[in-house]
Amino acid sequence: MYAARSGFTLVVASPSASRPDPVHTPSTSTTTEEVTVFPVLHHRSARPRGRPARSGPHRTAALVAVAGIAVDQATKAITASSRCGRFLCPQRNHALMLGVPAGSAVSVVAASVLGLAAFAGWVRFVRRWVTLPAWVLGLVVAGIVSNLVDRLVSGSVRDFLAGPGGSLLNIADLLLGLGVLWALALVAVHRRPTRPRRSIERPDTSGGR
Repeated sequence: MYAARSGFTLVVASPSASRPDPVHTPSTSTTTEEVTVFPVLHHRSARPRGRPARSGPHRTAALVAVAGIAVDQATKAITASSRCGRFLCPQRNHALMLGVPAGSAVSVVAASVLGLAAFAGWVRFVRRWVTLPAWVLGLVVAGIVSNLVDRLVSGSVRDFLAGPGGSLLNIADLLLGLGVLWALALVAVHRRPTRPRRSIERPDTSGGR
């Protein structure tokens, strides 16, 4: 990167009195001074050096979210025709969460938007203790959005992973749970108060020596 200089020079004439000569009459002469009056211009980049780009974390979160949605939708499509086994059992889940009925498409979208808004507000609140990694936010967004796509397209969520206690999950549920648990763990670690160390004063046994 090169620095470009531009400007012009102004010649200023200023009178200066010379010392009187006993023979000649006193006279004045003019001296010239070169003054640069146009500021020097430097070519600067749009972003100062040493300052990270603000779009970096947002880009990382977006890439993680898109990748998570793609993987979840691909695994649902691949396992759609599989038979129920020990680990795989593709079924349709019409409930919203914890057995709550999904309702209309408007209510599903509203519930998903409220969930994202609540998580975003919580992330903003905990920034006083810790800044969550961008990929954690991407995992949460991928889990919510991917299941929302299922409900808008087919009216239900496609689950295929057999979980503990007869529960059924999908990749979107795992991404959502992993992102939320990781965020909670980071907040719990960084919010833990640190106890100041107490200095133990030992008695002076030297006897003033």
